[in-house]
Amino acid sequence: MSPFLTVGEIEHSLMTDPPRRRFVIPSLLPAGPGLLYGSSGSGKTGIAIRTAVVVAAGLRWADRETEAGSVLYVAGEDIYGAKERMVAAALSLGCDTSTLPLALMEAPAEGLGQNAARIAVLGAAQSLAKRTGIPIALIVIDTLAACFGPKSQDDATAASEYMGNVDRTARELSCAILSIHHTGKDTSAGMRGSQVFFDRADVVLRVKRSQETSFLTVEKMRNEAGGDRFAFDIASTMVPVSSGAISVQVVRGLRALERSTESAEEGKERKATTLRAQMLGILTQMATGGAADLGTWKAACYAAWPEKAEGTRKTLFHRNRSELQKEGLIRIEGQSVTVTVTGNSEVTPPVTSEAVTVTVTDPPSTEGAGGVVRTDTHGPLPENLTALSRRAQEVRGAVERPKGLSRG
Repeated sequence: MSPFLTVGEIEHSLMTDPPRRRFVIPSLLPAGPGLLYGSSGSGKTGIAIRTAVVVAAGLRWADRETEAGSVLYVAGEDIYGAKERMVAAALSLGCDTSTLPLALMEAPAEGLGQNAARIAVLGAAQSLAKRTGIPIALIVIDTLAACFGPKSQDDATAASEYMGNVDRTARELSCAILSIHHTGKDTSAGMRGSQVFFDRADVVLRVKRSQETSFLTVEKMRNEAGGDRFAFDIASTMVPVSSGAISVQVVRGLRALERSTESAEEGKERKATTLRAQMLGILTQMATGGAADLGTWKAACYAAWPEKAEGTRKTLFHRNRSELQKEGLIRIEGQSVTVTVTGNSEVTPPVTSEAVTVTVTDPPSTEGAGGVVRTDTHGPLPENLTALSRRAQEVRGAVERPKGLSRG
């Protein structure tokens, strides 16, 4: 057999071979490796389970038809919860669970970067297809972290092994494989782990939660523009069990949005996320040794918001400072604020993960920083707030991370 195909042979096979499955859900879920990620509580597992049921039943997904097929759900965590939510989703959509070609298996302990685990999942999928008489259309991996194995998700080689096995399995079965994934410690910075995950995926879907609604965005679609957006709500339903009935979360009201549509809640959250990223960028620009004076950072942020009233600046600074603390991105001890993100962060320029304290003997003023006593050895701090203001303007509004990037 020749190790290559000529372009003429390729054209002939395109015209004569059986047509391959390209999408399970048009312009949303292609046959191949995909990622669905979001922060904890965003609704990513709920929408993944809803998608599994919809594909198995051949129902519409928002405004789109699906190519029905058997679905295998590989649960690596909260297996009992996954079982309950799967039944709840099926019942809420009016499906007959006795005939639905949807099955759950526990994730292999080795991790899907290992070939033995890949063979186990492949074999389970083939057995399901044989039992139902319906080819596999979708495999859901819940979650990538729980099914990854002992290696680090930040390691590019380990990430390549995982994505390679997923891609190979998807091609062998001509199906979609959707891995549920988490955001990093900084939720505005994209998905956790190596850049390889994003690069090797055919589709990347992001889920974000506002106060009342969850939003799903197609961040990447191989060979297409992407950018499609959807919204859904999270509700509860009662599921009968042997002890009576339990309340289980389900997804309701799945709907397509115009690409330019942004709800008031979504817009408010986007602005808040951008503002926090700006504040973190200003702090990192100031504190090349990892830490800075709290009052000096506050003054620099105020200087970056000249169009805002004094009271508004005060409210914004204190509110978003608290959020940065909650997210674990900064640590405040007295008048010292420490950047706790490491050099892997993409929101801001690299900093050291070791704190270097910077103290102030007198309150900072616009006259200069004569009262600053440096205890670091990583170069001078800006001499006055004019310099800080210039640095703030450089990062103002420009530190929000481009969509889809992740740690490499």
